[in-house]
Amino acid sequence: MDNLFTNKTRDFNAYCETAFVHYKNGYHADALLNMRKAGEAFCKLVFIYKYNEKTALVKIGRRNLNDLVEIIARENLAPHYIIHAITGLQIHGNYAAHDSRFMEGQSHAAIRDLSLLINWLFEDFLH
Repeated sequence: MDNLFTNKTRDFNAYCETAFVHYKNGYHADALLNMRKAGEAFCKLVFIYKYNEKTALVKIGRRNLNDLVEIIARENLAPHYIIHAITGLQIHGNYAAHDSRFMEGQSHAAIRDLSLLINWLFEDFLH
């Protein structure tokens, strides 16, 4: 578990850092895409931390972000505001992936959602 957990934590941290750098530099579409990736890594981290490696990998499988969020919600692994934050990252990230315009507002909302995930993960969940 430590190796899998460490690797996924690195992924999550890298996506978050890249998202914040792009956000700060005004690259809102790139920031949103990395926030969405961070949301997916976040979900996987929850499973890896909560379950043994074999069970975590089965739960993760080849599921998309929507499926991962549904499992987290169904198994009550995170509070509702975190589920909503992940869903927000997914929606805004998908919007950015499809060459949409006016992404600055979405990136402002999404950066708050990402901050919620980071705080909850490291302050409340991983203890």
